[in-house]
Amino acid sequence: MKTIFEITGDSFSLKEETLKINYAFENAKTMGEFSPTFTIKEYIDRFLFIQWNHRGLCFTIDEFLKVIAKNIKDKNNFHEMFDFLYIEFIYNMIELLNMKDESIFDHNKIGEAILNNINIILEKTCREIHETDDFKYIIIDKDPNIVAVSNVLQTNSKVQPVLEYTHLMTQGDLRLKKSLLIEMAHDFEPKRTRLESKGNQFTTLASRLGEMLNVLNLRHNTIEGNLELPKVANMPPEELEVWYDRTYKLYLLAVLAFDFDDSRNEIKTFLEEIRKK
Repeated sequence: MKTIFEITGDSFSLKEETLKINYAFENAKTMGEFSPTFTIKEYIDRFLFIQWNHRGLCFTIDEFLKVIAKNIKDKNNFHEMFDFLYIEFIYNMIELLNMKDESIFDHNKIGEAILNNINIILEKTCREIHETDDFKYIIIDKDPNIVAVSNVLQTNSKVQPVLEYTHLMTQGDLRLKKSLLIEMAHDFEPKRTRLESKGNQFTTLASRLGEMLNVLNLRHNTIEGNLELPKVANMPPEELEVWYDRTYKLYLLAVLAFDFDDSRNEIKTFLEEIRKK
C-alpha cells in the first residue's frame, strides 16, 4: 500500500496544477510590514505591473491574460500551450514582486511556494526556465543538446536565438522561426568554411546545413524572383515548419561538431598520455 506522500507524488495533471497556481495567485494574501489587505495578484496589479517592461500596451494583469491565456479556468477547454504560457507569466510576476518589493516577498511564503510548484511542473514535463538578457523568464525545452550548444556559443547574442526557438510562442509562427534561423545562419557561416574543409563527415553536415539555409527562403528569397523554387514557394506552412525544425537541429549538430574539431588535438594528446605506461 502506498503512503500518502507516494500518492500525492504520483498524481499529476498540468491543468489541475495550473488551476492550483491560479487560485494561490488570485486568493493568497501578501504578508509584509503592511496590513495583508491584498492578494498577490491585487498587490502586483496595483503597485508593480505598470513598471514591468514587458507588459506591452496592457495596463492590468487581466488585460495581459486575455491576450496570452484566455479561458485558463475552463477545464473543458484544455490547451497545453495556454497553461504553460500562464505558468510562465506567473513566474514573471512573482520574480517582479521579488525584485521590486523584497519586503513583501520575504514574508510571502505562498509566492515562494508558487515558484517551487512551477519548477516541479517544468521538471516533470522536461522543460525549464531561462532568464533572457532583458529580464524575461521564458519556458524552454530541457534538451541536453541545447544546453551543450549554449555552453559552446557562450555569447548571449548567439545563445538567445537557440533558446528562444524552443519557446512555446514559436510553435506555428514561421516568421519568428525564420528570423531566429537567420540569426543562427550568421553564426554558422564562419564555421561552415572550416567544417567543409575537413573532408570527412563534418563536410557533409556543413554542406547540407548550408543548402537548407539557402533553399528554405531564409538567406535567399526562394519563393519568388530569379531564385524561386516552386516546391518551396508552394509548400504548406505545416511542412515548411517541419523543415525549419530540422534545419535548427542541423545547426545544433554543426555547433557541436565545430566544438569537437576545436578540441580534437587536445583529446588526441590526452588519450595518448593516458595510454602511456
